[in-house]
Amino acid sequence: MRYAGLTLSTLTVVSLVVSTAALSQGLRVGLLGGTTDLTAGGWSVAGLTFSETGPYAIGTQVGNKGAGAMVELQWRNDRTPMGVADYEYVSLGAGYRFGGHGTGFGWGQWNLLAGSRVLPAPSRGMLFDVGFGVYGTLGGGGSNLYSPHTGLAGRILVGWVF
Repeated sequence: MRYAGLTLSTLTVVSLVVSTAALSQGLRVGLLGGTTDLTAGGWSVAGLTFSETGPYAIGTQVGNKGAGAMVELQWRNDRTPMGVADYEYVSLGAGYRFGGHGTGFGWGQWNLLAGSRVLPAPSRGMLFDVGFGVYGTLGGGGSNLYSPHTGLAGRILVGWVF
């Protein structure tokens, strides 16, 4: 369990360093709030860095029940009106749960989501993000990727892109 916390701490620090250097590299930084299964439910605050020209995004989330990091593959939906930028994405994340986990629950969880992110056309301003997918626990019983504790996952985030 100590290694998992160290790994997530390292991912968070690396994501923050990348985010601060991102603005000079043609990347956008977004600050969002909402709820997500990556942080074991509850409310969370997220930092998301995504490329204006490339098909990727990275981010971290911290909430009242956990923390996590995610990597996303994104593409622009060209069927939306001119004044709106709509990005479709597939997101893979891993999270760590805070506090007691109960009998049979692991130290963290993974999730795989597909969703949509809508923001103004110049890729700056208010952002709406909705995703749905699956999750499972890490650690505890079974293998690290599959356990009896799997189910449907979701996230709803609202924020601002700089």
